[in-house]
Amino acid sequence: MQQIDLTMTASAIQVSAGGERAGQMILQNRGVNPIYVGRSSAVTSATGIKLDPTGSINWIVPTLLGSWYVLGTASDVVVVIWD
Repeated sequence: MQQIDLTMTASAIQVSAGGERAGQMILQNRGVNPIYVGRSSAVTSATGIKLDPTGSINWIVPTLLGSWYVLGTASDVVVVIWD
């Protein structure tokens, strides 16, 4: 398992700029505000998957980390774990 911590900014950020493939990806919201996860840099609170504070999402399907984007409140942290 590998892990990166993403610190939210004012706009959506890409989970990974590299071409890492993952058979499993876990996102954990360590912030105090909800985050939104989507497949485009245009992800919004209306189009993204909502992840409440302290919540997590576990995908057990092959995916490219760079095809996911996260939108949240600046300085909140999302942990990405993949294998």
